[in-house]
Amino acid sequence: MGKNGKSLTKVDIAAEIVRHTDDINKLADIAANNKGYYSSRKEALDKIDDPEILNRLARSAKDEWIQLEAAIRCDNKNILEDLLKNTKDESIQLEIAIELDDQIALAEIAKNSKEYFLQDIALNHIVNKNLLNDIILNSKSNNIKVEAALKIHDRQLLKQLCSDLDNEWLRFKIASFIDDKEVLRYLVSNASDTFVQMLAKQRLQNMDI
Repeated sequence: MGKNGKSLTKVDIAAEIVRHTDDINKLADIAANNKGYYSSRKEALDKIDDPEILNRLARSAKDEWIQLEAAIRCDNKNILEDLLKNTKDESIQLEIAIELDDQIALAEIAKNSKEYFLQDIALNHIVNKNLLNDIILNSKSNNIKVEAALKIHDRQLLKQLCSDLDNEWLRFKIASFIDDKEVLRYLVSNASDTFVQMLAKQRLQNMDI
């Protein structure tokens, strides 16, 4: 029975055990399970510092987030690589790609993820110029194409994107962020929408002050 005479659920019992025990085997059992709240499993994992148990949890915990946390804690890159190959969870893929600095995996997420915020985070960790060029050519998101082009700061690519994009806001974004006079002059002369022309012209004037 819990406080006020109420019966404890299995979830409550797990949370109570984690709070009041240092028995590493009990903690490992809770961390390895996929029942109850993630917070209880994570709290149990945080109290474990045995490398052997952490390695076991990294390979066999039923919750992939616990596997991820345990693999990072024991610095097991092989397990992280296996989890990256096998998981379907894009958020976990991203966490592992960042942890391993796997530029190719990051580029795949930037190109193909259905979630813009995951694409954006992945893109921010990519430094390989060839991969950034590949993202510009093959990403399913024009937002990500523009971000990659701004990151590379390639004049020709920026001009091409300004010509090809049918989204006025993205053209406006390019004009707002670039500080390359050649590209800005190109926008003044060739942008199809007045707002982009005006912005590019204003930015050129400000740069000459």
